Amino acid sequence: MGKASSVGLGLSLAKPSQKILVLDGDGGLLMNLGSLVTISNADPKNFIHIVFDDGVYYTTGSQPISGKDKYDFKSIAIGSGIEQSYSFDDLEIFSAEFELLLNEDGPIFISLKIEHKKTLMDAWVGNTKEHSRKIKKYLEGNKLLLFINFL
Repeated sequence: MGKASSVGLGLSLAKPSQKILVLDGDGGLLMNLGSLVTISNADPKNFIHIVFDDGVYYTTGSQPISGKDKYDFKSIAIGSGIEQSYSFDDLEIFSAEFELLLNEDGPIFISLKIEHKKTLMDAWVGNTKEHSRKIKKYLEGNKLLLFINFL
């Protein structure tokens, strides 16, 4: 937990001709904020980092993240030197803009505010590997390499 951005950066440097998409959790990123400065310094053009900001450690039981209403990931990313940083709290707007962002040079940082329905937990816990495979298969058509860390 907490190393998705670092592993994703390594993949982007190892495979510069392939777009790398990192799906990360807010708790995971908070455990490794220094990676944002490292990403900025490396300046990988093929790197997109999406953070699901729900304010909880979702897959371990939805324990609240300390300070969840005090941080702003977009501001932190910009302050770390990632100029192309975005924050979305509307899924429709994000969906409309995401395809455009996929065609931009990175690094790109996206904070996506989300909320979970109680019943969603049953669909993910214990099945993350299978859901990751489905997402990977879907994204392979766009020639994206995906690294997921939902904690």
